Amino acid sequence: MVARKKKDKTLLEAAKSGNVLETLERLRDSLAETIETCESGRDMAALSRQLSQVLDQIEDVKRANAGGAVECHPCQRTEQERKSRE
Repeated sequence: MVARKKKDKTLLEAAKSGNVLETLERLRDSLAETIETCESGRDMAALSRQLSQVLDQIEDVKRANAGGAVECHPCQRTEQERKSRE
């Protein structure tokens, strides 16, 4: 297991804080650590898919933040876009 820096929050702390980007980054790290020790091919495939999705979500949030948008989860953004088209 990788030692965390003192200032780094745990996944639970990040989730409770409401900071989506920080939560996704902690989830990314947690998944990567789990993949490192995974011995099951089936679990490895599922974890790898989850990691890939989390990486995409991190990029979406960063892209939205760079555009000056309010930080929100990509799923929330998709729901907002759907509602705006109705």
